[in-house]
Amino acid sequence: MQPARAGNLLEMAQQIPDPRGRQGRRFSLSAMLATVICGILCGARGYEAIAGWLAVQEPKVAYAITSVPRVQAGAAKLLGWWRGH
Repeated sequence: MQPARAGNLLEMAQQIPDPRGRQGRRFSLSAMLATVICGILCGARGYEAIAGWLAVQEPKVAYAITSVPRVQAGAAKLLGWWRGH
């Protein structure tokens, strides 16, 4: 059996339908899923730990995952992803 070809995480996440309504789409679902997956793989447990993990990444890493510039300055907004604010 041949192993499956690895894909691009963001491309895979973009294939998942977003069940949220228009008003609930401040951040893309694919960016949120990629953030959660990367944070968990790096040891973060829980939404606050995941947002904290993202907030301490180099700007180019955070931007590559989220496409949101200056993520560190907006860590509170990232927490809103999971709190529904």
